[in-house]
Amino acid sequence: MKAMILLAAAALAAPAFASDNGVPDPNKPANPPKKERKICRQEQITSSLHGSHRTCLTAEEWKHRDRSSEDIDPRAGGNAR
Repeated sequence: MKAMILLAAAALAAPAFASDNGVPDPNKPANPPKKERKICRQEQITSSLHGSHRTCLTAEEWKHRDRSSEDIDPRAGGNAR
């Protein structure tokens, strides 16, 4: 009787031990990409009754947006805070 219980326990535990052989799963990426931190700014809207809205972009997106606003209005200077 004890032998049957031991055999049944070993049979149930074998798949749990066999699944982790120390080899990384090829379907799972080694280092998942990190999300870039968002920077939020309050922007004034002159054509709206609400007056302002909040815009959240990454640092790279803000650099690109500030550069494009300098092309339109050189007085902007990239300080759209």
